[in-house]
Amino acid sequence: MSHLSVFNPLKRTSATNNPKPDPGRTPTLTRPSPPNSKEQLISLITSVDSADSSLRKRIRRTVDVDVSHRKIFVHGLGWDTTRKVLVSAFEPFGEVEDSNLVMDKLTGKPKGYGFVLFKTHRAALKALREPKKTISSHCASCQLASVGPGTNTTPTRRRRRLNHGPVERFMEG
Repeated sequence: MSHLSVFNPLKRTSATNNPKPDPGRTPTLTRPSPPNSKEQLISLITSVDSADSSLRKRIRRTVDVDVSHRKIFVHGLGWDTTRKVLVSAFEPFGEVEDSNLVMDKLTGKPKGYGFVLFKTHRAALKALREPKKTISSHCASCQLASVGPGTNTTPTRRRRRLNHGPVERFMEG
């Protein structure tokens, strides 16, 4: 693996790399290293993880703070679905922190979709392994809420992208 240097814009070096700056010469800034690719960064984190066993835990805690990694959008729910039913459908995957069943303002009945917020990113990934679920005898689908509406990917491609990439393998392992 190549050495990855960090660019420090405040670090000054002498043009001659002399430890004592020459008052007659103008100091120059060090040149930034070229940007690293996603694969290089994953490789670096993975190699550091093997040397520092607490790194993975720190990364997981950081990811778990971000709601966008833990919130799932669920659609295709029946009009008789309650919040309790929604939570009980997702509790087998991990602890549910919050849930929201979107209601029609006029009728007070569910609109057929809602959100589930898991306590951890890992629990959300478990729930997304099978994005189609039967909830109250209705076939409901789920996806990360941060993905947004109208994704044209098939459930198989979405599952592969969310659960089998290098970052997810690192987070699960």
